[in-house]
Amino acid sequence: LISSNSSLLRIACITVVSAVSSSMMGIVMQPYLTGYVGFTPELLARFFMIAVISALVTLGVLAQPLLARFGDVRVFQLSLLISGFSAAFLGLCSRPWHAMVLSACTSGPTFLQVPVVSSMKSKLVPDDKQGLVQGTLVALMNLA
Repeated sequence: LISSNSSLLRIACITVVSAVSSSMMGIVMQPYLTGYVGFTPELLARFFMIAVISALVTLGVLAQPLLARFGDVRVFQLSLLISGFSAAFLGLCSRPWHAMVLSACTSGPTFLQVPVVSSMKSKLVPDDKQGLVQGTLVALMNLA
């Protein structure tokens, strides 16, 4: 089903690569932040809380205006770009507050990928195939 639509196939491939990237960041981030940047367990909790707040603000306040102005594809591209820059700039953080500011600025736009992929999928697939495609995408992300 996914291979029958070239746009859907590209979305699936990008989603899998993004899932692999996110899981690798999850594995590397905590030891890096504690070992090199100087995070304590309390600061790590604040760091992840800032990421959640950033995601909630982005999804609750910024998502609709961005999607209305730029559309699904451009917002998805922007989200992927910010995700890549976030990983690159995390390596430049030398103090805990640097990483916290970076998290506040980039976590929300990075999380925006999830609803945007669902939106693009729903526009490309007929209603009777929605569940099958959603299940396939989730399975591919879990495999990654």
